[in-house]
Amino acid sequence: MTAGKVNNPHDQFATDIFRSGHATKPKNSYFVTKIRPDRRNHLYVTADVVRDYQLELPSSMTIRDSAGREFEAKLKIWQDGRIWLIGGWHSLCKVNLVKKNDMCICEFVREKHIKGLYLQVHVVREGEGSHPNKK
Repeated sequence: MTAGKVNNPHDQFATDIFRSGHATKPKNSYFVTKIRPDRRNHLYVTADVVRDYQLELPSSMTIRDSAGREFEAKLKIWQDGRIWLIGGWHSLCKVNLVKKNDMCICEFVREKHIKGLYLQVHVVREGEGSHPNKK
């Protein structure tokens, strides 16, 4: 038996969005997510991205929307290894009118003049990211 990566539903979100042409694949490490109604102020950060790209996440981080508005979040790592950014996410979603089925492309960007990361968020509205052959 060969070991392989388990298919992640977030990977399928990304495949559909980029294939449709409604979003460009980011240059930097990224993940694609939706809002979680049960954890509105928590952004789940895919551990695979952090591990695969050897990211060192700071204890607090700026989340930036496409308009350049910034929201502060704190890093929280659960005992089981799940990674969350807490605070700021709900405000970003509210200001940008993010709905339940909208997709968010979250790209880790390194500041050129500061040795830090911020998270750039691009919202793809429901329906924009669907493959043209899917209804």
